[in-house]
Amino acid sequence: MRKLLIIGPRIATAGVGGVTVHVERLAQWLENDNYPFAICDYKRESMLCQIRKIRKSGMLHIHVSHPMLRLFYVLLGVLLRKKTILTIHGDLGRFSAWKNWLDRMAVTLSFTPIAINQRSFEKAQRWNRRAVLMTAFIPPLDDGFLPKTVFKKIEALKTAGAKVFVTNASAMNYDRKGNEIYGIKFLIDFLKNSKCHLFVSDPSGDYSSFFRNADIENVDFITEQHSFYALIKQSDIVVRATSTDGDSLSVREALYAGKPVVATDCRGRFCLNIMTGKALNWHWVIWGNGKTRIYDKIMLSKK
Repeated sequence: MRKLLIIGPRIATAGVGGVTVHVERLAQWLENDNYPFAICDYKRESMLCQIRKIRKSGMLHIHVSHPMLRLFYVLLGVLLRKKTILTIHGDLGRFSAWKNWLDRMAVTLSFTPIAINQRSFEKAQRWNRRAVLMTAFIPPLDDGFLPKTVFKKIEALKTAGAKVFVTNASAMNYDRKGNEIYGIKFLIDFLKNSKCHLFVSDPSGDYSSFFRNADIENVDFITEQHSFYALIKQSDIVVRATSTDGDSLSVREALYAGKPVVATDCRGRFCLNIMTGKALNWHWVIWGNGKTRIYDKIMLSKK
């Protein structure tokens, strides 16, 4: 069997984020299943190297966030006669008219587009009858690393009776309406002077720098290398205060760990919902069984 080629960012070059975590876990699961694959880190490798890998592959699975790059890799796959799977990380239709058109073309031309929420799936299905609805959540094989200083501080806070809230933000970004996507500023203001302590997973360091001179006693920004899932495991409550989302890995991870989640009502997550994971964990873990079957099915299918 010719190799599957995963085109996506790696944590080492792009930092910790929903897409990079998904790609890393997908690679781990495929390795455990002895499934033949290779990874093309498009942020690091030269275009010549990427084209060589694509030519040698049997099928492409594209995990790229920018609409123009998504379409570029789909077109490259079509030109080189490769079957392309395109996972749309995020919500279809969230960009400007031009970028949304690029996404529409990428979905239309890909062999199998994967949407990660219901609204995006409904759009994708209108443009490509082979569209698939599938969660982006892949269960972690281990908890990952949490710095000892963070672990000890959480223990001390809990001993003192404080509630530990956690949230994450890959960078300080804004949506097309000018809203801060991750809602960190809102959370900090909301929890000010409370008995709760907020830990913000801040791999880019954007929020740490922004609030460097602010007088905030009950917030810690974690900028050093760490696993957000490990932080979730130590928390009391996980917060997802985003203005837009695709299929939030943070929410899925928290539910998988059995932690309560407070999340905003964007993209199909019921209005400011407080969710618990006990009843929902295994319903959402669809990569756990037969996770490589989708690749075999697509490889063997005819256009």
